[in-house]
Amino acid sequence: MLFLMLLVMAVLIELATRYPWLLVIPVLIIPVSWPVYRIRRSMSLKRRGFFLIWGSSGASTYEEKTVDGSRKVPIPSSWTENGRAELFIPTRSDWGHTAPDWAAQRRDEIFRRVVSVWNGFEIHYPNDWLHESQQKLTGEQVSAPNDR
Repeated sequence: MLFLMLLVMAVLIELATRYPWLLVIPVLIIPVSWPVYRIRRSMSLKRRGFFLIWGSSGASTYEEKTVDGSRKVPIPSSWTENGRAELFIPTRSDWGHTAPDWAAQRRDEIFRRVVSVWNGFEIHYPNDWLHESQQKLTGEQVSAPNDR
């Protein structure tokens, strides 16, 4: 492992001496990526009413637009060994005990939104989750978002 780190450092030093303009790239990443993130977040909150924040450790956060700003709730997720994201939808009782008061009775609505933007990564559904086909059979409705 140490050998690999030393090799990478040697290659980077060689590149920096041959192509000094490459040193500008890391300096530009943060000033460019931060405004891009803020614009994506703002547009998502305006258009959809929510935004999914991906954490580097695999933990995600659901952020929802409100009349006086926004509110957040942690979403159970993680990264697998092969770099894919996993979403763990909790049971209604687990969600009711761990979620903030404003989100405790809205598990299905919140997770339908999260699933809609999860981009095909692995999703673990609990036994009490009603899929769209089951909703049609049972007649259960998902509440529409409103100004909370």
